[in-house]
Amino acid sequence: MCRGRKAATLSNVAETALFCLEFCEAKTAISLLFSIAYQFYTTMTVFTFKWILENFEFCVQKKGTFLKSPAFIVDNIERSKWSVSIYPKGNKLENWISLYLNREEDSKGPTTIEIIYEFAFLASDGSALTSLSKRIGKRAFSKNDSDGYPRFEERDSIFAEKSAFLPKGALTIICRMWAKAGRLDTIGECIARTRIGVERKSFLWKIQNFSTFDVGQEMAFRLKSISDDKAIMTLKLFLRKNRSSYAIVIKFILADKSIVFSTFKSSIIDSQGDYVECGQHEFWSSPTLQSDECVLSLSKDTLMDKNYLYLPHNTLTLFCEQAFSTGTVL
Repeated sequence: MCRGRKAATLSNVAETALFCLEFCEAKTAISLLFSIAYQFYTTMTVFTFKWILENFEFCVQKKGTFLKSPAFIVDNIERSKWSVSIYPKGNKLENWISLYLNREEDSKGPTTIEIIYEFAFLASDGSALTSLSKRIGKRAFSKNDSDGYPRFEERDSIFAEKSAFLPKGALTIICRMWAKAGRLDTIGECIARTRIGVERKSFLWKIQNFSTFDVGQEMAFRLKSISDDKAIMTLKLFLRKNRSSYAIVIKFILADKSIVFSTFKSSIIDSQGDYVECGQHEFWSSPTLQSDECVLSLSKDTLMDKNYLYLPHNTLTLFCEQAFSTGTVL
């Protein structure tokens, strides 16, 4: 059992944190660590940097590449200059999101500044998302120096709980900073917003006389940009004979080579007017990959068996939602 010690200085906080992490169970250590940190939030003011990343899932950075926040100046920590970097596909491990605090090369202040900082992902109500999403670090930063967490949060956790981590598609990162020693006199706060450019389109796609639609036939749907009416992508629907059924396949063929990532979601509109989800797909393009395929979850056989529900007037009606991104940061 780990018993907390009342911390009177920031040095004591750091010492207690190290003690907890070394000798306590992980959950107990984390709980105690944030309880101790909370004592200082009630007696000291901290600088808070909030970074909102809109359309986070459309970040095109690959493993080892990062997206950097706008720089910010912390007046009460020697007017030092900082930024935050996020590696959407990890610095070294692709299934992790990496997060770092950077002291800028042109930062004011002494050669080295020792601070304590906290990172967290926030929910839409402003609360930190689970203790596993929070990390506290202490570090002496030189100019043009960085520190952080290569394994801050698993990507699968983020996208498995989109409603929590990505409300309206935005990831909110918060960084709290305070000096190792002394007392900050005023509250400092900065909010920055970065948006990944995305074009979204939704459309109805009707395939009439679907009962006679057969292998070897195809239906094409061409998507054009709203901004300049140029072709973006062609979708081709066709059937593929499997062992016991006819799969419905949609092939995506890029026309705009600048598109890096796209998402697709489709639903069948049945005779009752209800939307039945039948397919989702993500398409990462490259110079060597300009097309991809999505197999719908409902086969032609399934639709024909319940044609009174899925094929009113012998017509397959798909409601499709497509989003495209070149990875441009706005």
